Amino acid sequence: MVKDRLNELKHFKDNNGKNKTPPVEIELNNTHDNTESGTQKLRHTFQRADAIAQWIVQIENNNQDIRIHLRKIEDMKSNQKAVEEKLRSLFQNNTTIAQQISPKLKEVETELQQIGTESTEKRIKTIQYTTSKKRFEKAFIENNQLLENYKSIQKQVIKSQLVAKGYFQVTDEEVTSLLEDGTDIQIFTENILAETAEAKRVLADVEERHQQLLHIERMLVEVRDLFVQMSILIDSQQELVDRIEFQAQSATEYVGAGAVDLNSARDKKKKSFRTKIYILVALVVIILIILIILLK
Repeated sequence: MVKDRLNELKHFKDNNGKNKTPPVEIELNNTHDNTESGTQKLRHTFQRADAIAQWIVQIENNNQDIRIHLRKIEDMKSNQKAVEEKLRSLFQNNTTIAQQISPKLKEVETELQQIGTESTEKRIKTIQYTTSKKRFEKAFIENNQLLENYKSIQKQVIKSQLVAKGYFQVTDEEVTSLLEDGTDIQIFTENILAETAEAKRVLADVEERHQQLLHIERMLVEVRDLFVQMSILIDSQQELVDRIEFQAQSATEYVGAGAVDLNSARDKKKKSFRTKIYILVALVVIILIILIILLK
């Protein structure tokens, strides 16, 4: 932006009697604005990558806590209700975090498509995207495996409770059907009169486990939906990742070819130096011979 220097010009002319043009100051605000805008974009990129990394670390820490609490389920000395509540909280927290990470990765994907050129910004975002995606995928796959383990343990606990006192006999298929159909637990006891307090307590415990299994199944559905979103992200970015890998491989090949060319240049330089020495020695010998002939 050019400043208005008209008044200064008039004053300069009046004082000196000559129309001498003073220096003109030009402020490069556009360049400054562009630089500042680029800096802000990079700052936002790194802040977003840092936030995603922290979320992934939280999922990894939750997975570690889940493994610890899963070992406590079969420990009768533990407070089972507290353990179950903690597990549900950890799994739900992982799902919530994953639902935050997925849109952020989608946001990066959209930005990469809009950049278009192979700029520094695009390379930085591509590296961050690929790294975050792989780490997120690994952590969330582990979360899904732990959730499946939790489901299997709960099914086994239900079966054990049903047969513990010899009241009922139930197969693995029946327990699976109970979970998948969402049928009330009374389908196993409708023809049985649970007269004792112990039998009623067992039925109450089994019903509670049944509700927990249904909750686990709902969480598994949410997890599978997230996996679908992740697979879409992975498929849409595969071409970009392949291109980056190709460029990296090409750069490696160029580096290797450059090293070969450098060695070849060094050899040629040595040969050229030796040739010059030989020519110089030959010239000295010829001059000496000529001098000897002349002196005779």
